[in-house]
Amino acid sequence: MIISNHHICAGVYDGAEFFLIDFDPQPQKNYRVYRLIDDLEAVANHYNNVAINEYAVHRETLNDALVLLNIALKIKPDFLRALNNKGAILALMGQSDDAEVAYRKALSIDPKMPEANANLAGLLLTRGKVHEAIPLSHRAVSESPQNEEYRYRLALAYLHLGNYELALKQFRWIMRKDPGNVDALQGAALAMYQLGDYEEAREHLQQILRTNPASEDARSLNALLMNKGY
Repeated sequence: MIISNHHICAGVYDGAEFFLIDFDPQPQKNYRVYRLIDDLEAVANHYNNVAINEYAVHRETLNDALVLLNIALKIKPDFLRALNNKGAILALMGQSDDAEVAYRKALSIDPKMPEANANLAGLLLTRGKVHEAIPLSHRAVSESPQNEEYRYRLALAYLHLGNYELALKQFRWIMRKDPGNVDALQGAALAMYQLGDYEEAREHLQQILRTNPASEDARSLNALLMNKGY
């Protein structure tokens, strides 16, 4: 699940000069971009951040996270971050229909929101609705083109659709940015296998198995290549 969690600071004016007061243990000296928010959004941010940072990290406290996100949404009903995160928590709790409602509500407010597009695409992909997932994944990538996770979801959608060339293009983009990304290496190997490029597929699998010899998926695909004489 892709969660949305932004850092907040206090701000004060000293005459005409504006200062940020940061309570982070390792504060940045300067923020290049920041936005002033009103008190209601600040409080909603607080509940969202506590939900994600303290309660969403353990399955046994997911319901506590959901309670806090609902409080954030009572304070600010159109709070996109909390709507997306509510969908992510509901999905983790197995309530996929309710998760879809939360994602779609977020996208009805901001159709370009990359987190909600990526999460809804992933949910639809698990239901086999690949054709619906692809435009959502494309939108997430177009809004945040440097995000590896969004690229990976788009690659998976193409892989499920059987468009191995386009899937491989996205996997290779990830590997250029992160050469050791095991998921991308494995996805690329599978796409190459389907395209008949067995030698390069085997090279990718060997790279995975050198760092993770117990990888069942890599071992299984490697066995198929060995049966073909590679």
